[in-house]
Amino acid sequence: MAANPREFRYGTTKIPIDCNASIAYPAAMSMTLTIRNLDAGVKQKLRLRAASHQRSMEAEARAILATSLAESVTDSDREIAKIEQRKRIESVIGIWQDQMGGKTTDEIMHELRGDD
Repeated sequence: MAANPREFRYGTTKIPIDCNASIAYPAAMSMTLTIRNLDAGVKQKLRLRAASHQRSMEAEARAILATSLAESVTDSDREIAKIEQRKRIESVIGIWQDQMGGKTTDEIMHELRGDD
């Protein structure tokens, strides 16, 4: 039986290949990252840190990248959420002031309660 030229076999799994792509990277395959011109001091620190965690330098570099990016995404998400929340509050404040004749919240509450 001839293999389908539009699919890639990874073990027993058949993975479709985009025939329009110049290079097909099946999702099941891992990616390789090469870091050139790494300072000798940085390399030594990575080697020592990896040894202290009983990992290879490659595994240590993956852990450092994953931790660093997870933290930065979280910080970034928090900032974005703060900005969006502030925009929502400002939009409501604008509507509130327009509909209530520029009165403050305290003034409106006094009116609603009938406070003197």
